[in-house]
Amino acid sequence: MTEDQAATSSPTAIARILVPTDLSAFSEQVLDYALELAKPLGASIRLFHTAVQPDYEVPYLVSPGMRGAAAAMIEKAAEVAEHIRAELEAICQRKYVFGVNVEYRMVDGRPAEAIVEQAGEMHADLIIMGSHSRPGVRHLLLGSVAEKVLRSAPCPVLIVHPRSR
Repeated sequence: MTEDQAATSSPTAIARILVPTDLSAFSEQVLDYALELAKPLGASIRLFHTAVQPDYEVPYLVSPGMRGAAAAMIEKAAEVAEHIRAELEAICQRKYVFGVNVEYRMVDGRPAEAIVEQAGEMHADLIIMGSHSRPGVRHLLLGSVAEKVLRSAPCPVLIVHPRSR
């Protein structure tokens, strides 16, 4: 086995990086950080967006008076999803100049659970994600997506904070 083969088969080799995004400016900075890390490693990146599902179920039966409103909400959700998909494609095209293979995936679900599931499905070697580090009661009540991912991810997680360089 050559030295190059040993390096690529090493258990610490990083070939697949998952980068969750909420499409904020900060998330794009996290992606830039991931690209800088991925390029010398020859790693690929999957940009991942989760459309947030509410914690309640929408009733299966809608009253006749609400059918129009329900149809309008479904149509609006489809428009938003198409806008998000277009934005993800645009980000991948802009970042192509880094010389790193960047693809995207978009799913519905609860962000922390979807990120962990996606990392397992793609056999991610590393998750690089941002954390807004919200202090106080809001964090205590809601928790942090990054914190939840960190606790249950199947691979190492690198957390980037807004003040990181």
